[in-house]
Formats: sequence, C-alpha cells, structure tokens
Amino acid sequence: MVTKRKLSSLELRRLVERLTPLVKRIARRLMRTLPTSVEADDLVQDGMVGLMGALLRSTRETTGQQFDSYVSQCVRGAMLDGLRANDQASRR
Repeated sequence: MVTKRKLSSLELRRLVERLTPLVKRIARRLMRTLPTSVEADDLVQDGMVGLMGALLRSTRETTGQQFDSYVSQCVRGAMLDGLRANDQASRR
C-alpha cells in the first residue's frame, strides 16, 4: 500500500508556481483547435482546478517526468471537462 505524503503549504505553493506555465502552455495548445468564442482564461482556470486536484490526489514523488505527465493529463482533462460543461450542444 502506498502511503500518501501530505504536502506542506509551502511545497504546494512552490509546485503551483512551477506548474502554472505548464497549464498556460496546455491552454494555448488547446486554443488552436477551438472556436474563437472560447476564452483562454476559462481554459486556464479549469486547468488550475485540474492542477490542484492532481496535486491533492497524487501519491507520486513531486518531481520528475512521470509526475509532470500525470499533471498534464489531469490539467488537459479538466479543461476538456470545462468545455463539455459549457457546450450547449452536448446537453440533451
């Protein structure tokens, strides 16, 4: 069983500062495929929610390529979830 290491508020703040450019980069990449009606700030906000969720759920070490990949998937997934939630066509 993997024990979850609790991050201190300082560690959490440093990780958010280090990973915020990653969230913005993913949002810019996703914006290229979306209509102009989608706001980049909305994607970044959804991505930050995904980032925080990834940091709180993570049982991995807080450095390294695997962790960054995990965070990237969570951030992109949160952005796509936000787009689906706001899309009128996806509702019944």
